[in-house]
Amino acid sequence: MSDNPSILVINDDCKDSATVFSALEERKKPENESPDGDQMRLRKQNGVINELTRRRRLFDLPLNEAIREITEIAARTLNVERAGVWLLHSEDESKIRAVDLYEWSRDCHCAGTEVSKADYPAYFRAFDEEIEIAAAADAPLDPLGIASMLDAPIRIGGRAVGVICHEHAGSAPREWRLDEQNFAGALAGLISLLLEAAERREAEAALRRSQRQYRELIDSIEGIVWERDAETYVFSFVSRQAERLLGYPVENWLRNPDFWGAHIHPDDRDYAIEFCRQSAARGLGKYEFDYRMIAADGRLVWLRDIVTVDAATDKENARLRGVTVDITEQKRVEDAIRFQAHLLDTVEQAVIAADLSGKITYWNRFAHKLYGWTAPQALGRGILELTTPEDGRERASQIMKSLGDGESRAGEFPVKTKNGRSFPAHVMISPIHDSQGSLIGVVEFSKDISERKRAEAALAEANRRAIRQYDLLLQRLAALAQATGAARDAETVFRAILEFAREFVPCSALFISLYDCEASARKGIFFWYNGRELDAANLKPVKVGDGPVGHQPKRHVVPV
Repeated sequence: MSDNPSILVINDDCKDSATVFSALEERKKPENESPDGDQMRLRKQNGVINELTRRRRLFDLPLNEAIREITEIAARTLNVERAGVWLLHSEDESKIRAVDLYEWSRDCHCAGTEVSKADYPAYFRAFDEEIEIAAAADAPLDPLGIASMLDAPIRIGGRAVGVICHEHAGSAPREWRLDEQNFAGALAGLISLLLEAAERREAEAALRRSQRQYRELIDSIEGIVWERDAETYVFSFVSRQAERLLGYPVENWLRNPDFWGAHIHPDDRDYAIEFCRQSAARGLGKYEFDYRMIAADGRLVWLRDIVTVDAATDKENARLRGVTVDITEQKRVEDAIRFQAHLLDTVEQAVIAADLSGKITYWNRFAHKLYGWTAPQALGRGILELTTPEDGRERASQIMKSLGDGESRAGEFPVKTKNGRSFPAHVMISPIHDSQGSLIGVVEFSKDISERKRAEAALAEANRRAIRQYDLLLQRLAALAQATGAARDAETVFRAILEFAREFVPCSALFISLYDCEASARKGIFFWYNGRELDAANLKPVKVGDGPVGHQPKRHVVPV
């Protein structure tokens, strides 16, 4: 029986649970005996305890190394074969495991041995019933060569979490003195402190890891994470992304209450500050706004503040938390898109974009003019549905599917308007690829060619008429040549020429003259004017060189 109520002494004669629990009940009786032990042994034990408690290095060691030192000291100080520290380790507390078990005679350590509740119920019942000490009272001591055991509880927060176990080997049971029991209890208390210190170190390390991870997470965000006072705009936190984004040290944001407002672009400053105030006055829980800020190197950076009002604080001490993201590139792209959209709206062609499913994603101003559908009406609708007649959709669908080879297609196609009118158009369809080269859609350019087709048709008809006229002219010339060749008098020749001229050479007068070489003059022999034949005999000869018909004719001698 132990003289210390927090120590359970188990000898080899304690073979069953009834004996153990009888001993457990007995130990709860008031202690009437005085400590009885050797003063030298007591001083040694006290010295060991004092040395261990003053040794700060022990608390800086990894837990397993510190426990190894304690088990060695316990075995040598109490002169036992084995000393071990056992801790509960399963969630249901049905097992304890040896954290360290030192065997003095072999000077070796081992760990990992487990004892289960199913094998030693009395030992674990002491834990369950919160008896001050749990010991392997129902353990068969003989096979292990253990004559007596001295166990002291290891407690954290008043709850037993394990024991330090001293195992005496020998043929006879050992009577454990009160000083030895106190020494075992002191070691158990020291181990409790080590466990608490280890838990505290682990918690502190976990906190540091968490803080580091939080900081790394915050700093990895592509934006400035911040917190500031809703009234004064004084920042209490600004992430390191601020320095990377704008070039100003974080300390400038935190120390200077006017830093934020002072570095907003002058054209945006009043708007940005007033927008924040009005949003707060309206009680908005979330809001966002865009503005420009001047970076340390003089650049203008477009920023978007995404703000959340901390509802947990009262109105007077409200905090604003948010993320400021760089939207300079987005603004540039938006400006470029607006410019391109303006360009597309100025061209006299319908420009239509569609995704891979054929749904319209862009519809310019001229597409409205050409097809009759407004942009809001067209967006999201099928491009073939709105622009292609029923009998041309299969061909158009095949062309769109063939764009995967990266080549554009162009040609004349029939298209239709909103009211169902069909007309010819010149259409060019081109693929759209993303930055990785994947096909993401198509863009179509179309132009009404009705006028051109009508002009082409008119030109073709004129060509056909000219050919017919030419063929007829050749026929009449042949007839004229035949008539003049067969004529026996000038009158017949003159009238054949007049008939030909009136049909094929639109004119109001016909004058035929003969050249008199001796008089060097032209003498009229036939004259027709305004549908009337006049007497040419009354006309005077025209000297060569006088008037529009007085030029010198070319002399040509025809051999007979």
